[in-house]
Amino acid sequence: MRSRATLSFGHRTASCFHLTAGMLLCWLMLVDIQAFAAEPDSAATQPTSTVVTTSAARLPISTERDVYNLAPYVSYYEDKDSRLSFYDIFLQKVSPHWITQDNETLSFGYSDATYWLVVDLENIDINDSEWFLEVGYPVLDEVDIFITEGVHLLQQFNSGDNLTYNSRLYPHRNFVFPLNLQSGQPLKIYLRVRSETSIQVPLKLYSPTAFHTLDNKATFVEGIYYGFMLIMALYNLFLYFSIKQSRYLYYVAFICCFSMFQLSLSGFAYQYLWPESVRWNQLSLPVFLGTTLFFMAMFVNRFLNLPEHKPWAGRLLISGAILALAGALLSTTISYRSMILFMIAISMVNITLALILGIQRSMEKDRAAQYFTLAWFSSLMGAIILALNKIHLIPRNFATENALQIGTAIEVVLISFALGEYVAQQRRARAQAQQESMRMEVLARMAQEDALAAEKKYSAQLEVQVNERTNELQKTLHLLEKANHSLEKQSHVDELTNVFNRRYFNQRYEMEVKRAARDGTPLSLIMIDIDHFKRLNDNYGHLFGDLCLRHVALILEKGKHRPGDTVARYGGEEFVMLLPVTPLEGAMIVAERIRGWVEHARAPHPDDVPHSSNTNANYADAFTTNAFNTSSIHPNSIEPNITISLGVATLQPESQASGNQLLQLADEALYMAKENGRNQVCSADSKNFENTVRN
Repeated sequence: MRSRATLSFGHRTASCFHLTAGMLLCWLMLVDIQAFAAEPDSAATQPTSTVVTTSAARLPISTERDVYNLAPYVSYYEDKDSRLSFYDIFLQKVSPHWITQDNETLSFGYSDATYWLVVDLENIDINDSEWFLEVGYPVLDEVDIFITEGVHLLQQFNSGDNLTYNSRLYPHRNFVFPLNLQSGQPLKIYLRVRSETSIQVPLKLYSPTAFHTLDNKATFVEGIYYGFMLIMALYNLFLYFSIKQSRYLYYVAFICCFSMFQLSLSGFAYQYLWPESVRWNQLSLPVFLGTTLFFMAMFVNRFLNLPEHKPWAGRLLISGAILALAGALLSTTISYRSMILFMIAISMVNITLALILGIQRSMEKDRAAQYFTLAWFSSLMGAIILALNKIHLIPRNFATENALQIGTAIEVVLISFALGEYVAQQRRARAQAQQESMRMEVLARMAQEDALAAEKKYSAQLEVQVNERTNELQKTLHLLEKANHSLEKQSHVDELTNVFNRRYFNQRYEMEVKRAARDGTPLSLIMIDIDHFKRLNDNYGHLFGDLCLRHVALILEKGKHRPGDTVARYGGEEFVMLLPVTPLEGAMIVAERIRGWVEHARAPHPDDVPHSSNTNANYADAFTTNAFNTSSIHPNSIEPNITISLGVATLQPESQASGNQLLQLADEALYMAKENGRNQVCSADSKNFENTVRN
């Protein structure tokens, strides 16, 4: 029966899950409303345009309004060959067919053409007024402004991210141009826009007060977003330092790279981080997008444990990530447009695949996977909306332009919940194990108390029965002690190879290092690695690999020359042998003897894979009988060749080295043995050892 605490925790988790699902639905409704509001008629996805021979009607400007959206009053001409100059347009050396449109934002998608825009303004107030003309898309390559009155060119400004940020007329992440409109003065403003990015020209006119007010609000909102992303990155970084699992580190890298991508896209990076680096500013978008996709794929692969559950999906994700990373590195040689479209395609594939995998795991009642699925669905919707916006299939507005930021903010929260849920699952498992242990302890104590009470009650009258009960109790205690001893041994013994595990080795190693320092005796360490073990696994399967591990472990146990020697599995295909009171020469003899035994012993054959559940005992008998018996070799078969490489290091009594340095030298000696061709013994001599200590 569940306790109240357990029920309360489950209720809170379910409520949190429903709350986040509601947040995601609200965000999707917001996007739909914004998109619907941006297009009042049914032809929302197609720009409404009219071809005329002259520009659109003149827009009267008055200080009674603070903000003017100039898009409905703009006429544009597409110079497909990019051959016309301003004077060709202004002096009407050609007769361009100006096009007017009714959309709230001018958006032309990806194009090689140069776009000429013209808008007529007239100050109808009796006083002069100051205004700011803003082009609110900071990644346009070339933005040139020509201010004319009649047949006179009054001012010309050149801007765009092909120029350094500090060369801008007005310091702002967008392209801002101050205008002075005199009373009754009609002005015609020409804009020349050309870019390898998606060509979007959100053109607005602000009074100075309105501009600064709205800009401060927008900067404040952006600051909240990036501050939130920084907090989430630090939170997951602390989790990584606490739990030491790579999934948290990959997620921190994903958050940081994506935040840098958003900073570059919004112009803040060019404004504050690299205002003089024009080339890097142009490369930052594909570079940070590529690294974002790479770390996203690595995180999904680790979080959903794809190498174990869906290896093919993991390989597909990693392949896409490597392609994106390679594209980012090659962005200097490939056109920006091709690279961005390529990465957008990769992001759609990877995010969709991650969503499908998350749904599959969610159907298995995995709470962390459910959070992950909601998070990736939010990110997918944001990416799709932003991509459709960039290729001019949906209108540009607050929701569509910031869809990826909104979606990723929700995603970061949900993924953090998912990672926290994973930690909570581990904590609950430990708590249940502790509760079970306490319950068994209470039962054992109660049994002992009952036995003692029965002994006191019936000792005088039923001496025989009491003695029998006492014997039974002693037998029970003996079995319990034996079980405890067995459990302790199992915690120190590697289940596969039946030698000590790394946990026991670390304890024994620390004790022997202290003893050697106290008694002034040498301490030798041998690190052993099975040569080409991965190839054995790949060629013959993991069961045969386990058989090879047990084969080498039994030979190592046989190779101990003193009762105090310790053999342990260090990790994977690596073993260690600890030789107290043994100089380097003696350790080399032991290592060479073991190497020879392994080389000349009959290697296991794939047909030797045992089918019994007691595989360690079966193989021990097989090794004792047939390890060196050449007659037992399988006919008409190629015996796998099993060899080992060994690294030997000794901690001398007069040395000031620590135990960690001894491990390091033994590992370096093992690496040397591998580099020199494997199937050999290498040692770390005393000179190198002392040099390592001094360094």
